[in-house]
Amino acid sequence: MRIIQSTIVIASILLSGCSDNRPDEEVVEGLRGLYPGGMKFGQYKSRVISRGSEIVPELLNASHDTDPKMRESVARCLGLIGADEAVDRLIEMADDNEIEDAVWIALGYSESPKAVPKLEEEFNAHSDDRSRGRLLIALAECGDTTRLRELLEIMKTTKLEGHIYHGNQVFEKIAGRKFYKDTNKIEAWLEDNKLEPVSGGNG
Repeated sequence: MRIIQSTIVIASILLSGCSDNRPDEEVVEGLRGLYPGGMKFGQYKSRVISRGSEIVPELLNASHDTDPKMRESVARCLGLIGADEAVDRLIEMADDNEIEDAVWIALGYSESPKAVPKLEEEFNAHSDDRSRGRLLIALAECGDTTRLRELLEIMKTTKLEGHIYHGNQVFEKIAGRKFYKDTNKIEAWLEDNKLEPVSGGNG
């Protein structure tokens, strides 16, 4: 019943386009029942992240929810807000095996160098190309340029379009130019540019 009521409230808000004056706790609860990363989540999450650091305490509470889909939605919002306490909690959540992939994505959203050591730890703990590709993308998004060649190799060999798309986005952001998923152009750019590595830490 609670999920049905939450869905009705969310639909009403999305359709009306009115401002959301509900308490933070209710806004976070509105994530329940939404498919993480889906269209409705995409529409609703802006109402969460627009509150910035103010809503982080309620998101931190919800990050311990028993529902993995709720935890995943919360993780994505924490990453998009990117406050220090949000990143700290995401680093802890990376040990949550039910949603670890979503947490890596969220850490990438945060673009925080603080996440680099944990992402490196996760990278070394996983041997499958799917996980390693996602982790390489997150590492680059957080400023670690030491593994860009490994990311390029993943882009050359993977059959996962998401890795190619997001990997290309990372290279385009770093280079400040378009590559259009052309790995030959990316490789030529890497040859011409020696990037200084960024070390992660708590500072």
